[in-house]
Amino acid sequence: MELAILKHFHEVKRDAGFPRPEDVRVTARTATPCGRYVSLCGSGLIASFVQLNMESVPNGMSADLRLTEPCSGVLELVVNGGDVWSGEEHGFVLVW
Repeated sequence: MELAILKHFHEVKRDAGFPRPEDVRVTARTATPCGRYVSLCGSGLIASFVQLNMESVPNGMSADLRLTEPCSGVLELVVNGGDVWSGEEHGFVLVW
């Protein structure tokens, strides 16, 4: 799922310099019942946002990439509406 999100961000923001997913390195990953934090490192990261629909999460999820330093950021995956997420990644669709 993280790879699909990074591919989407690259496609949408390629002209602004968002890196190819293979040029972004995951440095840490923390799962919680209501989401996941993924620390990323890569030159050209740009703050980005996308919504996801997922079979196991009735109200969907949000994916928000926030920059923490010029070449690093945190991709936060969070469930919407107070649902609980098991961490399963099947059946998701990026909405916008």
